[in-house]
Amino acid sequence: MLARARACADDGALAEALALCQEALAKDRLSAGAHCLVGVIHQERGDLEAAAKALRRAVYLDSESAEAHALLGHLLLKRGEGRRGRKHIETAARLLPGRDDIS
Repeated sequence: MLARARACADDGALAEALALCQEALAKDRLSAGAHCLVGVIHQERGDLEAAAKALRRAVYLDSESAEAHALLGHLLLKRGEGRRGRKHIETAARLLPGRDDIS
């Protein structure tokens, strides 16, 4: 279902992608991937508050997700929350394979 939601989002069918994500979350509220995609969709639609909320959930559910940290970090930087944004970007970089030496 998430693969279909991503394909819809990639095609610009954001309403359909969001509906598919909501359907996936109805089956599994703990899906960090679904929350992450919801965050991306909300950001694309211009709802930065909803995007941040969804991405924070994704990070909470999967603190090892470089994707979720990077997306949240970028969003926070965009909102002017530099220190917090950089923290998530640095965490994302550390989580990438072979990147243990980042300081």
